[in-house]
Amino acid sequence: MKKSTFLILALIFFPFVVFGESFQIAPGLQLTVELPNQQWQTSQTAPDFLVEERAMHIHDNMMKRFKKKGITTKKAAAEFQLKANELFIFNPQTKAYLEIDFSKLKKDEKAPSKRSIALSAKYTGEELEHEEGLSQVRQKSSKAHIEGAKHSYRVDAQYVKHGKAKKFIGLIGFANNHWFYLYFTIPDGVGQDMAEVEAILKSISLKQI
Repeated sequence: MKKSTFLILALIFFPFVVFGESFQIAPGLQLTVELPNQQWQTSQTAPDFLVEERAMHIHDNMMKRFKKKGITTKKAAAEFQLKANELFIFNPQTKAYLEIDFSKLKKDEKAPSKRSIALSAKYTGEELEHEEGLSQVRQKSSKAHIEGAKHSYRVDAQYVKHGKAKKFIGLIGFANNHWFYLYFTIPDGVGQDMAEVEAILKSISLKQI
């Protein structure tokens, strides 16, 4: 994955800096995102805190399946799961993170219709209601916009996972022969993070290259 970084300087009443980064997220497709400050980081591998969190929730039955693939520790299993994503954007201080996954259509697979994408978002929200370890789930899906995407829909959810309240924002769509899934998870009670999360999502754009 190729990466480029640039700065956007702006003056309104006070000067501020937006950190812009571009990634060749898939063959022929570039993703650009603006980060609100230097607390937010990008990486092609999952941050340590996310690997540790994911490993905590891998139970013994799951490990039996991983061991058949030669994966013998929960940490390695978590890393294997997270490798499905091309990019992570995260705040190591607040533990908010965005997982970005692009999946190319199979050889004879047709591009999804607007309705198919809407249903995918709807089902993503409904799956949270039945996911093991989640309670008090509230979710809804709605139409969204990402520059460069043919169609996109959004899932907003709140839930409690293993005693900790969290917020979830998912953006699902299609661009340049790829489905994409942008999944933001935010610890509840982090007010400033929510404003920054929304700014990050709003800044994301896709471009054929």
